[in-house]
Amino acid sequence: MRLLRARSRHVGRPSGAGPTWLLAFVVLVSSLCLLWFVNRAAQNEQLAVRQKLIDAYRTNLALAQERLQSHWLRHAADLDRRAGTESPAALFAGTVRDDTADALVCYGDGNKLAYPAPPPSVSGVPDPALAPARALEAGSPRAAAAAYAEIAAHASSSTVAARALLARARCLLLAGDTETALDLLDGTLGTDRFRSALDPLGRLIAPSAALRALELLDPDGSRARTLRAALEARALDYTDPLLGAPQRRFILRTLGQNGLSDSATRLLAAEDLAVQWLAASPAPNREPILQVSPIDGVWQFASASGRVVSLHRVAPLLARLRAAAAQPGFPTEIRLDILPPGHDPEGALFSLPAGDTMPGWRVALALRD
Repeated sequence: MRLLRARSRHVGRPSGAGPTWLLAFVVLVSSLCLLWFVNRAAQNEQLAVRQKLIDAYRTNLALAQERLQSHWLRHAADLDRRAGTESPAALFAGTVRDDTADALVCYGDGNKLAYPAPPPSVSGVPDPALAPARALEAGSPRAAAAAYAEIAAHASSSTVAARALLARARCLLLAGDTETALDLLDGTLGTDRFRSALDPLGRLIAPSAALRALELLDPDGSRARTLRAALEARALDYTDPLLGAPQRRFILRTLGQNGLSDSATRLLAAEDLAVQWLAASPAPNREPILQVSPIDGVWQFASASGRVVSLHRVAPLLARLRAAAAQPGFPTEIRLDILPPGHDPEGALFSLPAGDTMPGWRVALALRD
């Protein structure tokens, strides 16, 4: 009986597990609600701060947009203005040297290519005055060399004389007289008298003679170094109307086998880029807007008249755009991003279209931290 009374008392007593679980549930729900409210308050605070930042920096972004538009309008006008006062070759070199563009293509009247282009064409027919000496070359190079020397001595034209001396040097080399040939190639033909002499294909004779001399000299010798420096200077003289772009590229590429100066390397790359663009653009679109070129990774922008097309590789282009958009006293805590078409402004406070001259581009502001 005592056992039954004990069991009955135990069954009738309320258990403590239920209230404990209920209390834990209430605490958990309260905590979750509290965390939700705290998180929501933090988000609201973040949105409020973000909006304040947007309001504070909106003027900076609008000013950056305006500066980019001014940059391209000024660039288009400057290209046309300079095209009216400078030769196409000088405009090409000046633009590349001052880092306004990576290359240029210039057109003249009637949309005719002005640079990079060969010089005015000349007759490809060999000079008849050299025919008697040329007939002797196969049988006796020395006799031919003497005949060429006679022609050069009595020629009234510096061009005929230069062609005769170049042919004489060739015959002397065939005859084994290298030193005399070098004196002609590196000495006589390098004087001012023959500076403008052209071969039958319209190429300057003096640089061609100097390149031939370099083939005969010790590349590490002082004479070769002096000659290379003179040749590079001649190739970089963009005021010479007789030095065509193809010969200039050939000279620089040949000299590049033994190293070029930074300026020459940069201009050769610009020459090659312009030629590549011409090959890929048989009928180019010459609108004064920043647009993708037919070459991967290169953008183009034409002058207001379309007479000049500037070419821009991506990395230098972005650097130029950042410099153009830079503002005095720009807040140090924010970063200005200039985004090509197809690039989303991730992490930006806000962004705007870059403007009519840069269709598809955007400018964005982002916090540095």
